[in-house]
Amino acid sequence: MAFEENISSIIEILPAEVASKMDILITVIGAVGGLIVIYLVFTIWKFFVERKRNKILGEIRKDVKFIKEKLSRKK
Repeated sequence: MAFEENISSIIEILPAEVASKMDILITVIGAVGGLIVIYLVFTIWKFFVERKRNKILGEIRKDVKFIKEKLSRKK
């Protein structure tokens, strides 16, 4: 709250052209921050999905190896 009041008092001192550019800059920084948060959530979610997929693939590899051994013994 106090931080916003300080920024608003500084913006009032500046000329209108500079103040409008500062306002746009603050808006862009806020949007980029939101995108970073979304990216981090997506990355964490993807990590867990890949981990589960790798676990399933490991089980499939073990099963295929077991089947190959069983088939090779019969020959």
